[in-house]
Formats: sequence, C-alpha cells, structure tokens
Amino acid sequence: MNRKHVTVWAMYDFANSVYPAVITATVFSVYFTSDIVGNTSGLGDLWWGRVLALSMFFVALSSPLLGAIADNAGLRKRMLILYTAICIICVSLFTTLEPGMILWAFGLAVLANIGYEGALVYYNAYLPDIAPPERQGLVSGIGFGVGYAGSAAGLLIAIPLVSRGLFDLTWLSVAMFFALFSLPCFLGLPKDKVGTLPVWEAATDGVVGFKKLIRDVWGHRQLRRFLLAFFLYIDGVNTTIYFAGIFAETTLGFERQELLYLFLVVQIFALAGSFALAKPTDIWGPKRVITITLVLWTTISGVVYFVHTKTSVFWCRV
Repeated sequence: MNRKHVTVWAMYDFANSVYPAVITATVFSVYFTSDIVGNTSGLGDLWWGRVLALSMFFVALSSPLLGAIADNAGLRKRMLILYTAICIICVSLFTTLEPGMILWAFGLAVLANIGYEGALVYYNAYLPDIAPPERQGLVSGIGFGVGYAGSAAGLLIAIPLVSRGLFDLTWLSVAMFFALFSLPCFLGLPKDKVGTLPVWEAATDGVVGFKKLIRDVWGHRQLRRFLLAFFLYIDGVNTTIYFAGIFAETTLGFERQELLYLFLVVQIFALAGSFALAKPTDIWGPKRVITITLVLWTTISGVVYFVHTKTSVFWCRV
C-alpha cells in the first residue's frame, strides 16, 4: 500500500467536506430557503428539495455511462477535476445571488451539487487502486475521518463570517478551501491508465453497452440486493443531513451561528467515530458495521419526531 497515495486521496476528502458542511447542511441551505426563496409557507423547503432531487437524479442517471467512458478512455482523474471545478465555480457564483433570484439560485445550486456528487464517483473509484482488499476498510475510515476534520475546519472559518452577515465571503471561503486542498490529490494520485478507446468511441461503446450493463447488474443477485438496499437507506440518510439545518432553524429556532456550532460538535464526534470504526470494518465486515449505524440512525431519527423545541435532545440526535 502506497502511503503517499493514501495521504493525497484522503486530502481530497478533507477538501470536499467543506461543501456539505457549509453549503448543503447548514449555511447555504438555510440562506437559500429563508433569504432567497422565503420559507414562511414552506416554499423554500420545496425549492431546496427540487435542487437535491434534480442534481441527484442527474448524477444517478449519468454516472454509469460517464464512468464507463472514463474507464475506457482513461479519463478518470480528468473527470474528477472537471466535476470538482464545476462545484467550485458554481459556489463562487453564489456571490451573485440576491433575495428573490430563485431560478438563478436554483440553477447554480443544482450544478454545484452535481459537481460535488459527480466527483465522488471518480474519487471513490480510486480506493481499490490504492489499498488492498484487507485494508480498504481502514483506508476508507481514514478518508472519512480526515473528511470530518475538513468539515470542522470549514465551519471554523465560516463562523466569524456568518456572525457578521458576510455571506459572499463565506461562499468564496468554501470555494477557495475546496480548490486549495484538492490540489495534492490532483497532483499526487496515480496517472490515468492509457485508455483502450478514443473518447468518442468510448462514448459510443458506453451508450451501446449501457443496456447490457443494466441487465448484467440486475442479473447479479447479491449486487442487485446491495444496490436496492443502498438506494433505500442512503435516501433517508441524505434527506436527514440536507434538511437538518433547515429543521433546526425553522422548527426549533436555532440561530445561524448556533447551527454552525452545532454541526461543529457533530463533526468532532463523527471524526472520532470514523477512526473508531475503521479497523472493526476490516475485522467484522462492512455489513455488520453498516447495520449497527443504521439501527442508531433509525432509532434516533424516530426520537426526533417528538422534539419540537431547542433542547439537548436535538443535539444528541445530530
């Protein structure tokens, strides 16, 4: 296992984690729903849900095809850089937003989330290349732990800016953080393997072979069960994460600066949990670890149904 490759790979998790921490989970999601759209009647929630649904749908639909093209044409790292650049540019353009600019904000937010989620497809694909099967749980846990450290760092930068109402500087700080700390990954990961096909032939082959890919995946019982299970539980996890900040502000009355402190505490505990579960994942197997975490998610989410005020119960839930 090449430690340099593991280090620079994990650094990308440090870099990109500022986006969900500040944009989708806390500051921008609340800014979008409350300041840009207005959320007195739930309209902001509706538009934010549309942002997430459309961006996730595009990534889900396009990833198998674009992933095949990246593999066949040797474009994986370039696709990672491209999607990252889309996210960074769109977050930078959040500085052009003003209250009432719903469609412009919607378009930028959709593209930014496509960039973030799409980049993860190519980033995660590096794991089998940089870690042997018996160490992948450990390396993955390191990546998540470093990512939570990146989230905490991004929140610490955002807190003084948000407290002063400097939202444009907040968006720029996220973009700069993402861009700067992504560079070690872009420069240090192994070069793409030489493609077996030119780009246009790879694209044609990907389109032609897409139906066959779906048939092959659906015909593999274990893979089919895994994908269906992942689809079901990740939907609940993402929905909780993306609406937690909005729920905390609109329903429980959290101030925006309090939200940042709240999620900062979350990142610290999540960082510890990632490192703590890294080795058990290799020993017990990922299924047992996932089952344990999902039981915790389900139990605590059920408890939150009964929470209607800003109490310690909500802090425990997040």
